[in-house]
This record gives sequence, C-alpha cells and structure tokens, in this order.
Amino acid sequence: MLELDKNTFEAEVLKAEGKVLVDFYGDGCVPCAALMPHVHAFAETYGDKIKFCALNTTKARRLAIKSALSAKAAAGNILVVDGLKLEEVKTKAMQTFLSSLEAGKPMVITPDVDRNVVLSARNIPGVVTATAKVLSVYDIVNAKQLVIDKAALAIIEEVYA
Repeated sequence: MLELDKNTFEAEVLKAEGKVLVDFYGDGCVPCAALMPHVHAFAETYGDKIKFCALNTTKARRLAIKSALSAKAAAGNILVVDGLKLEEVKTKAMQTFLSSLEAGKPMVITPDVDRNVVLSARNIPGVVTATAKVLSVYDIVNAKQLVIDKAALAIIEEVYA
C-alpha cells in the first residue's frame, strides 16, 4: 500500500486514473489500528483493480481535512447557512432548524464557539458541533452532512485552502 504525503497526494489520488481507496489513519487511533489489517487484506485481494493508498492524518492534517471537505462538497453534502444563531439554549429550536434543512446526522460548523448552538445540539443524537479552525477529519467523514455558517466557511477557505 502506497503511503501518501502532501507532495504525492495530488498525483497519486486526485489525478489518478481508475479507482483509488485512501485509508485515512492517525497515530494512536485505536479504531484505525483495528481496521488496518483489513484494509491491507483488501489491498492484497483487490490491488489489481483498485489503487490502495494510506494517509497519516496526524502528519498531514490540513491535507486530510481538505480532502474530506472536498469529498463532502462533491457529493452535495454541504449546506451553507447565513448567520446560524440561537437566542437561547433550546434543543427543540436546534432540532427544528436542522429538520427544516433535512440535515440528518450533521456536523454543525460555526466561526467561533457558540455556547447556545453547542448546548442546544448536544442532546440531539448524531449531531456534532465544531468551530471552523478546529475540525476533525473523523467528524467530517462520519457526518452525513455539514451545516456550515457562512462566516465559518470564509475561515475554512482561509485556513485550509
């Protein structure tokens, strides 16, 4: 399996012909370590049909986040909202807002820590909150959709572009 880094990612993955499977893993990630033997077994079995690569997200965090965000955008799973603000901590208000967007199991990204958003979302199963400067590859990949405040999007573009 080919080990990727920021210098090889574009040529080996983005410009590759055919199918490519990238295993995003992190140092000290127990689930990643548990899956690694299975990914290697798939690579041995299907390596002639699919290109298998691995990217250490601990060493190439910015690249991993950019790739995960690009995949969500390509799949149409990013919703940008203008001014995500809640006047008070109300789980029902957050649930109503997310339901109106038809955002099942979303990651909600705000420009800064918004206490009302975080506290309103914490009791909704499958909802994760984050700020634009502190994103997790795992949370991005695991979320069905990303709900991003417009101001947070500007920060993401600045930090991860």
